[in-house]
Amino acid sequence: APGPLGRHRGVIWTHAFGEIPLVQLPLSAEHVAMRIQRYHQPYWDTVERAMERARAQFGRCCLLDAHSMPSVAGGDIVLGTLDGSS
Repeated sequence: APGPLGRHRGVIWTHAFGEIPLVQLPLSAEHVAMRIQRYHQPYWDTVERAMERARAQFGRCCLLDAHSMPSVAGGDIVLGTLDGSS
């Protein structure tokens, strides 16, 4: 059974909300590995370097990963949705 975000939600989302296709399936293992190498890894490498610089300068660092999400997603901490408009 699909979770609160629906089906097709894994490392690579194959569908947007509303079940709108994003990629043509099936994705080969090589294609998935390429996406991880080209997009995922460089992003997290950059985040890690920024955090290391902040720790060196200030002695500590905290990463707050915040983004918009549909209300059905829920979360450990939900700051607010501006009455559903954000």
